Amino acid sequence: VTESAYLEKAEVTRYTVEQNQRRVSRHMQVDLARALHGDKEANILLQPYDVLTVRRMSNWRNIEHASVSGEVKFPGSYPIEEGEHLSSLLARVGGFTSKAYLAAAVFTRVSIREEQQKQLQELGKQMQADIERQAASLSNIKDVSIQKRNQQDLDKAKAVLKRMQDAKATGRLVIRLADLEHFKGSEFDLRLRDGDKLMIPQQPDQVLVLGQVYNQAALLYRRDFAPDDYVDLAGGTKRFADTSRIYVIRANGEVDADQSVWRRKRVYPGDTIVVPQDLDQFHLLDSVLDWSRAAANIGLTLASFKAVGVL
Repeated sequence: VTESAYLEKAEVTRYTVEQNQRRVSRHMQVDLARALHGDKEANILLQPYDVLTVRRMSNWRNIEHASVSGEVKFPGSYPIEEGEHLSSLLARVGGFTSKAYLAAAVFTRVSIREEQQKQLQELGKQMQADIERQAASLSNIKDVSIQKRNQQDLDKAKAVLKRMQDAKATGRLVIRLADLEHFKGSEFDLRLRDGDKLMIPQQPDQVLVLGQVYNQAALLYRRDFAPDDYVDLAGGTKRFADTSRIYVIRANGEVDADQSVWRRKRVYPGDTIVVPQDLDQFHLLDSVLDWSRAAANIGLTLASFKAVGVL
């Protein structure tokens, strides 16, 4: 028997034929622990076609692990119990070091990564079908200039599809860490699952600027800089930049796209400023707008990972 076997009550199912007309089954409880220790009364003699069922202990679960890396006192992979919370694991690893930058904590989960990847694949299939339908209709367009313009749009759509197909989901779940006293019992004090990972970096000293700028770069963090200041340092926006939709990916993975306070918006270490492309130029494939935004969102976590030094 295995470690998970429930030995007090195994079951033997025995089949007999009555009067050569019908089969009858009966179930017998067996104390398997006594039988294995040689108790003759419990160690019954089996007959042909008997079925012995050894149950599993109701609360048995395989050993599961969650890992913590970065700025904690005792990083590593730890076995976890069913229902254990993140605050418990953080206490077990000794808490945070003085260098921990909690605002950039990265928490990933296997099930989330699998679901994200599944959604990406489904989006890719739908977009592929849209592109194929539009490509088939190109031959019916007689106007050369319209045909050329539509072909350019198709090429752009294919480029978006390629990015989507190449993207790998990260499985990141956005959380907000705090000192253990305030974190325990908070809405972000998650129940842990097997394979969960938490990485707590040191405070980065840079801000990333990505997208439609002339020099995508990591720039030194400056306390008094607004988003536009960093964009200017990156060479300014390109021709097809959508300047009305620039957004900030916070170090913890949240997206701040509030334009009403753009010029007063604070930027913090590890944040990423993204200048998106003006998607309105895709006038042939309307659905590409949605797929393009989805493809862009795939990069959000990767960008924030790079900003805090995880990648």
